Amino acid sequence: MLLLIEGRIASLEEAFFCTKEQLEAETIDVALEETLLEVFPSDHRIRTDKRELSYDRLVLAAGSSQDSTVLPQPEEALLTYKEYEAAKHFLQQLPQAESITIVGAGQAGMEAANTLTAIGKKSV
Repeated sequence: MLLLIEGRIASLEEAFFCTKEQLEAETIDVALEETLLEVFPSDHRIRTDKRELSYDRLVLAAGSSQDSTVLPQPEEALLTYKEYEAAKHFLQQLPQAESITIVGAGQAGMEAANTLTAIGKKSV
């Protein structure tokens, strides 16, 4: 979605959203909610808290969750953009927003703050 806001893609449809099922259909083994314990690069193996896997190519994506059990969740004000429909809704609401609160100061949060500031939104 940030690529669209930055003008680097022409439409949200050009952004890539994929599901676990789509990846598995491409014979990609997806390990969700597992903790990586060891990597054995010379053997092309990893060990998680649930299993041991061998690989041809390994992609470690730490991932994140936008759900919080600590912060209040007011439906009308909480906008995320990890899924297509949520991103579409966010983009519809963006022109009216004077300021945007970004929760999280990781890489994704910092990139969002940078992009939104660049288009004149106040990020708090």
